[in-house]
Amino acid sequence: PIHKLKQVLDLNCRIGSWVIDLALSYPGIIVTGLDNRPHYVAMARRNAAVGNLSRARFYEADLIKPLQFADETFDLLRLSMSSVLFRPDEWPAFLQECKRIMKPGTSIHLLNVSAGPGSSEAFQRIVLLIDKRGFERIGFAADQLTPEGLVHDIRALERAPA
Repeated sequence: PIHKLKQVLDLNCRIGSWVIDLALSYPGIIVTGLDNRPHYVAMARRNAAVGNLSRARFYEADLIKPLQFADETFDLLRLSMSSVLFRPDEWPAFLQECKRIMKPGTSIHLLNVSAGPGSSEAFQRIVLLIDKRGFERIGFAADQLTPEGLVHDIRALERAPA
């Protein structure tokens, strides 16, 4: 149950939206966000500072390397967009590291984009481009897209060399 959570870690937190939302909604939880891109970490810190939110913490970290947390620190781990972060051979070490920093009996939530048969044509196109080029090659944050920007980005990506 969420009311029992004390320490939560969001791996690949991007601009910190989920971390901030959780910290605002549940005052008893300290939420930490990690991302490997300094500009996202800086943006997340600015976003938390706007609300004077000291329980939302953000750090730059390479998720392929050991994380700088003590054993059994977190009650919950969340990882979104993980399919673009790791090669298949990197998953075992990453999951072992997650297990190390998780308290016994807790869980990790893995969230990924999945294009299903009910998805819009624009969504199908963007997922295919992500599969082809990867997020870093594409160079935008999905949580910052607008419908107008999405159409523009899709057209630009379709013209760009793979």
